[in-house]
Parts: sequence; structure tokens; C-alpha cells
Amino acid sequence: MLDEFAANKYKNEKAVLEIMNEEGRSNYYVTFFRLITSGHLRENADEYEGFIDGGRTVVQFCQSEVEPVYKDCDHLAIIALTKAIGVSIRIEYMDRTTAPDHGWFYDFIVEKKPPRHFFLYRPGHYDILYKT
Repeated sequence: MLDEFAANKYKNEKAVLEIMNEEGRSNYYVTFFRLITSGHLRENADEYEGFIDGGRTVVQFCQSEVEPVYKDCDHLAIIALTKAIGVSIRIEYMDRTTAPDHGWFYDFIVEKKPPRHFFLYRPGHYDILYKT
């Protein structure tokens, strides 16, 4: 699919949206980013191991919480992903009790870059937010 994007086969937003809503293709990208996250956590285990509960190692955490496709991403995995890909994001929270510091949003900042991508967290799911 990336080759098709590069060749400009998908010329409009509707075509991209349809493709990304195909479960097989969307799960491919979810798996891809989960493996990037897992790799970053493992390569930087010293930085993250103190934040993993239950006496698990980083490898055990990755195998049980990060790599499985249908598991919710936690705060630690989001931090690792944003650092791994070098992209700052903002997550807006519908339920403030699930947000860090119980705020309405939380910015995951990488290299002092302001967030350019925004997501809404509903328990068990993240939606992309688009500016209008």
C-alpha cells in the first residue's frame, strides 16, 4: 500500500479512508507501529523498566501489553512510540479520570516540537481528530 501511495494511486481522502477501514490493512499498520514501539522499549529498557508494574521485565511487558493487536495502549507505550517515530501528539480525553493529571488533554512532546496530530481517547479506543 505504501508503494501505491508513493505512486499517487490514491488521489483523494475518501479512497484512503476506505482502505484504512479494511480490517486486514488497518491491522497491518497497527502491528507495524506496535512492533516499532516494542523495539524502542527493548532498546531503551533502562529508561522504561522502572515504570513497568508487577515485577515484569521490559520484554515481558512488550509481549503481553504492546505487541498484541487488540490490547489498549497505555501511557508508557504512547511515550515510547512518539519517541521512536519522533512525532509529538496530543490526546484529548472524554473522561478526565483517565488522563494524566486529570486534565482534558495531554501532550506527548518529542524534541520540543508542538503536537501536529490529535487523538480523542474514549475508553478502549483512540479516534483521530481532524481540524476543520
